[in-house]
Amino acid sequence: GAAQTEHQIIAQFFGQRANYIETSYHFFQAANYDRALDILKARKEKLLFAGQSPAALEMLDEARKNAYIGEGVSNDWRMKELELRGEWLQLSGKYPEAEDNFKKILELSDFPPETLSARIRRRRGENALYQGNLDDAKAHLLRAVKLFEESQNTDDFNPLEEGIARYWLGRIYFLQGSDFDAAENHSSRALELFNQINALRWQLRAENTLATLRFVKGDLPAGIQKLEAIIAKVEDAGLTLSPEAAIVYDNLGTAYYLQQKYKDSIKYYQESLDIADKIGWLYQSAKTRSSVNLVYIQLGRWKEAIENSQKALEAYTITGDKMGEFYARNGLGIIAHRSGKLTEAQKVFLKCYNLAKEQNYQVEQIIAMNNLGLLYNDMVREGLEYLDRAQQLSQEIENDEFDIETFTAQAHIKTKLGQLDSALEDAQKALNLAEDWEDNYLIGQSKIALGAVYIELGRYDEAEDALQNAIEVLEKDLYEKGKAVLYLGRLFARSGQEAQARIKLQEAIEIFESIKVSWLKERAQAEIQHLNKQ
Repeated sequence: GAAQTEHQIIAQFFGQRANYIETSYHFFQAANYDRALDILKARKEKLLFAGQSPAALEMLDEARKNAYIGEGVSNDWRMKELELRGEWLQLSGKYPEAEDNFKKILELSDFPPETLSARIRRRRGENALYQGNLDDAKAHLLRAVKLFEESQNTDDFNPLEEGIARYWLGRIYFLQGSDFDAAENHSSRALELFNQINALRWQLRAENTLATLRFVKGDLPAGIQKLEAIIAKVEDAGLTLSPEAAIVYDNLGTAYYLQQKYKDSIKYYQESLDIADKIGWLYQSAKTRSSVNLVYIQLGRWKEAIENSQKALEAYTITGDKMGEFYARNGLGIIAHRSGKLTEAQKVFLKCYNLAKEQNYQVEQIIAMNNLGLLYNDMVREGLEYLDRAQQLSQEIENDEFDIETFTAQAHIKTKLGQLDSALEDAQKALNLAEDWEDNYLIGQSKIALGAVYIELGRYDEAEDALQNAIEVLEKDLYEKGKAVLYLGRLFARSGQEAQARIKLQEAIEIFESIKVSWLKERAQAEIQHLNKQ
């Protein structure tokens, strides 16, 4: 009719001005459903970068109702629309709704081709990953890769799709922490496929995974160098407002955090957060908040740490991402522990442990058990059972990444229990591993544990060397540095150097006061009072 013809003309007018929302809207009104959907599919990245995907999704919701009850559309159109809608729902953090859309696609096809089945499997795997369901994600992605391999000689085979499936499978192996070789193999194969077709954005993602694998293989400087090279490519390609940029900036934030370069770490995390918020990527926004809160914790900036953890937890509660929920809650537990709210911290860490166990997150179970062990060091003379279980699990999955924290916590608890020979052995194991990883933060923590054992053994010179070295490498982490200074004050008191003891205990008080850690400040004050009574 005349109205449809008018909408067709208006659509063409807006199309010449690159206003894709208006163009698509008027084609929908003209009942030109194929053209309207093709525009949205072809311009989905531009709409994403412009932060317009929520508006496009809203329009698509209304348009699909009219298409389904109006003049009718083909199954092919419905399948394309469901897939595009699922993509945008996923980006918005509406994972269950996205899953429903992806499942409906195959229901509309009696005999779906292998390439379609593989692609939808890949999408469902990615969607499961965003919800933290790593086992389901892996199952979908392994099946997708197999289907892609079987359809390589078909006319509709697309190397991009196989590359994407392998990329996500590499991420799964990386996150599970049990097979970094598999993570590297799938990521490398994905990169080969992306290079064949010049898929720049996916090249950047695969290169990012391979760069972060350098971290876990103990070559942090090489990983940072690779990430900075990826950022240069992002800027050259004009992709500074893209998911790829957000991912790489987030990983650079982590890299500099591991180097204790906290100012740089916050800068890069903020870059990632700004991009994620602008393009409406809830998953990345929450992930970055969970990461940057660890920096604020190290700096004793509790207000910012709590704010980021709580906002991340709110987002993960909305999206149903259980792994994300674990890390957000874990951050709140660390804050409670360091703030001296030990009973609250115990409740949070137990909740984290139960969540990780329910979801079969093995690495996260180790983290939770280590945190409980460290907590019991400050709270009660128990906790070795948690640490033993953490060590057993790390051996089962052949991942020693968190053994340093386990051995350090065991050393502290055994020192308190008077099991000094065993404590010394654990502290030395922790130090050896930390030096292998070339991680100053973990080296510092290990030397604090070593110094604490040496004090009880009466080996004061060795204790002083260990603690002085810990203070040097922990210079920027005031919480851990304060603990090292407190132990040093205790050492001087034990060895009869009262004047030096008072100086160090007062220094510890000032450090803990500056980061508002009142319970450790009170410990240092109590030790000075003990000296006054002598």
